[in-house]
Amino acid sequence: MEMSVFITPLILAILGVIIKFDKASFLISGYNTSSKYEKEKYDEKALCKFVGNLLFTLAGISLFIGIAQILEFAYFSYIVIIGSILFALIIIISVIYINTGDRFKKQ
Repeated sequence: MEMSVFITPLILAILGVIIKFDKASFLISGYNTSSKYEKEKYDEKALCKFVGNLLFTLAGISLFIGIAQILEFAYFSYIVIIGSILFALIIIISVIYINTGDRFKKQ
């Protein structure tokens, strides 16, 4: 049981490393289905770095919730609720950030 709470953070961290350091942009949804012409408009390195860091952040939140479960912290249910809300907010804010302002387009 205790080891199962580390599966999600581990998967997120591995994907973060693969995307950030191996430049595996084919794992980024939306970017991987774009035409070659569309892909040339974007800074692939900056996009991969951002998505990798996003996955590291999400892995950290998941890991904290898992550790709180194993150590049986007081108010564990509040930790799960706050962690889940934070997880969802970070995803929503990141999607908005990526899709607005042409932040990752080449100049």
